[in-house]
Amino acid sequence: MFKTKQMKATMRAYKEVFESEAGKIVLEDLMKSCHFTMSTFDKDPYETHFNEGARSVVLRIIRTTNASMDQLNEMLRRLEEERDE
Repeated sequence: MFKTKQMKATMRAYKEVFESEAGKIVLEDLMKSCHFTMSTFDKDPYETHFNEGARSVVLRIIRTTNASMDQLNEMLRRLEEERDE
């Protein structure tokens, strides 16, 4: 798959932002608030669609930064610990 210069630059920018300490904090907050670790279902189908849209933003960030499974597992572990407190 060939990527344009602009796509490569965008991917580098995502990585730069979300691999910083501040970016990791923001991504974890988005994972919490945008239904990454929970069901997007709601009785109201419009709410379900809204929730799924929010979740898709987090998925795009993860795909674009090419986050490793180790990185994702670490973030999920921290979120679970936070939830248990």
